[in-house]
Amino acid sequence: MPAYKDKLSGQWRYRKRVMTLDGRRIRIEGTPATDTKKAAEHAEQMHVLRVTNPSLLPPPPKVAVSDVPLL
Repeated sequence: MPAYKDKLSGQWRYRKRVMTLDGRRIRIEGTPATDTKKAAEHAEQMHVLRVTNPSLLPPPPKVAVSDVPLL
């Protein structure tokens, strides 16, 4: 299903099933920051890229133990 306009809220959204590299099928869905069909289609493409190519994501920042505040 490509981008669609939600009947209740009137916002553009996307939903799609994607096969990951390990063979699992997952459903991705979301709402773009800009409420247009083109933005929803672009957000869908970016989400598919993030899921299918995890190496494109930057590594999570390392947090040193001394940087964590103690309560």
